[in-house]
Amino acid sequence: MIQRNLSRFPLVVERFSRTFTNEDLERFVDESLANPLLRSRTWASVAIVDNALKMIDPAQTRIWARFVDESMDYMEKYCVGTAVVANTPLIRGMTNYMMSKQSTPMPVKLFASEESAYVWAIDQIESHVGLQYRSKYEDLLPRNAQLA
Repeated sequence: MIQRNLSRFPLVVERFSRTFTNEDLERFVDESLANPLLRSRTWASVAIVDNALKMIDPAQTRIWARFVDESMDYMEKYCVGTAVVANTPLIRGMTNYMMSKQSTPMPVKLFASEESAYVWAIDQIESHVGLQYRSKYEDLLPRNAQLA
């Protein structure tokens, strides 16, 4: 399963479970490509990945390649960054490998914790659209988080 939470837009949180299927990924890609919010306003995402091995499967690699190809124009214009959370060293290594094989139109950074990813993604948003969003995300940040 893949879940996308837009309730804190311009922060988009995406969670890729251990068991997501090719059909789940196709649906995620199609919904992403059709979403008018992602195609018209500045945003950043936090992608939480529980199983990077699925993403190097040949079928899923083709699906991701289609997504990158078809979303390049609006991602380059509106997405100010993607923070990828991979919780274990193995998943981080696999995610890093996958990211090295595919260029992206926006900055992508790999993190071991969700809190660090949120700090970076919120900083990306604030550096592009201003400080008016800081209070919207205080509950996601560690108490001592310093945003740039």
